[in-house]
Amino acid sequence: MTDSRADRALDSLFSLEFGPGSESAAFHEIIDLVNGILADSPISIAVLIDRLQQCRSDTRILPAYSRDVVDHLLDAVITLLLNKDTAIPLLVQKLDDYEGRYFAATMLGWFGSDAVGAIPALIGLASGPSGGAGAAQQAIVRIGGGESAVLSALEASLTYDDAGDFGELNELFMQAGYTTIQKYLDIVHKAAIALNPELRGEAVYAIAKLSTADKQRLASEIQQLKRDPIDSVRTAAMTEL
Repeated sequence: MTDSRADRALDSLFSLEFGPGSESAAFHEIIDLVNGILADSPISIAVLIDRLQQCRSDTRILPAYSRDVVDHLLDAVITLLLNKDTAIPLLVQKLDDYEGRYFAATMLGWFGSDAVGAIPALIGLASGPSGGAGAAQQAIVRIGGGESAVLSALEASLTYDDAGDFGELNELFMQAGYTTIQKYLDIVHKAAIALNPELRGEAVYAIAKLSTADKQRLASEIQQLKRDPIDSVRTAAMTEL
């Protein structure tokens, strides 16, 4: 398989996104199909490809569409998976495409640790307000190895005083089950004493999700938040903590 085949496969898939006809709807269902396969347990790309090859002969898979349509789309997905060295950089470029970023982020997650180089770009999408944020967060978790980068981005959100980004990245940190707790607690401490009340509010929700032992390590911050001069922060702290 050549680089040009991967390029053509990607173009054929992304041209369906907002186009009419059953192929666009079928592509959405194939996205769900792959995500479902990966949700069961971590598997290699080779095993994923084998599962998708089996789907080609299973008429119970996507029965609402012709087998020609299903086979065409599965071929395109398999081609991308077989050409990871070409496909991954192309998908990273697609993260800048407002219309295609959701699918680009989703497919990057399919490559697992092979797509670790995409983590910085995915973090940028994961912390933003776009519709692709959730897909980027899921991809980062699937790829793995992004703990340090996520923590750095979380700390950076304090520097540029963006409570929205802090909240999104905090959700990502918790979802991923990362274990660098001390640095994380240091960042939450900074959010809890920030001048921006929205950041302090996000700190409340971050602390609320901690274990009892980790909450005890932030006992003084909790008491301070419960006395916060801003009603919304103080009420949240009294309710959540």
